[in-house]
Amino acid sequence: MIRLARLRTLHHCAFGLRAFSSELQKPDPKFIQPTQAQSYSAYVNKMIENPSWEPYWLIRLKKKLGMKTDLEKNLDSELKALLDKAATLLYYDCADNFPYLRLIHEFNLPDYMSSWYKLTLLHVCMCLFKMQSSLDAAAYHQLRDSMLNTLWFDVDKRLELLSEEFEYKLNAKKDMKVLHAVYIQALFEYDEGFLSNDCILAGALWRNLFMSKPVEPIYLNNAVRYTRATIAFLDSLEINEIIVGGVKRWEPAEQLRLE
Repeated sequence: MIRLARLRTLHHCAFGLRAFSSELQKPDPKFIQPTQAQSYSAYVNKMIENPSWEPYWLIRLKKKLGMKTDLEKNLDSELKALLDKAATLLYYDCADNFPYLRLIHEFNLPDYMSSWYKLTLLHVCMCLFKMQSSLDAAAYHQLRDSMLNTLWFDVDKRLELLSEEFEYKLNAKKDMKVLHAVYIQALFEYDEGFLSNDCILAGALWRNLFMSKPVEPIYLNNAVRYTRATIAFLDSLEINEIIVGGVKRWEPAEQLRLE
């Protein structure tokens, strides 16, 4: 496995995406304050009550042809550009700003790139959980898709650079399938865990962070406490503050003593 402590500079390869931060303007609150009719939860409930019977291949074809969905039609082009830039910055805050070495020590995780990937996924899911309750359906959908697209761009680029250094292909299709499977499972299970009690959250963390391997209860407890504290910290931030400035410091990791 590839140790990550000496690879912390890899995020600088992402073609200067952080330069977007100086271009961000404070969004009009009317676009990001959900009403009952606009909230993502209301949108999901509506889709469940009135499911679309459109075949998946047709949905994919429409997307490739650039045809807009109902949500995309409701999104202002200027706001769309703002959300795309904000999503990029927010992803890199999730990937690079948490104290990696501190967390792998407190959770007893190996210093491998797989640990960085799983911790990044956890922080991405916590941010999306905050955004889901704070943005309207169209804005959240756009930010989520942009953020996850940036994740895969970044992971592929890091693996590509490592492949060149070690002269061994690390981003083969089979490897990306494994990472994608972890990503899909994490999105569903973390969302349930965040909304449920600590036992459910512990199960989600055990399966997605510790990969269902034997783990000392103290390390699993540390992960649960850190996750709850971080969600509370994100809830304390204004949505405009996150959209414009991102999350530059993950305070629970710096201030909370995990013992």
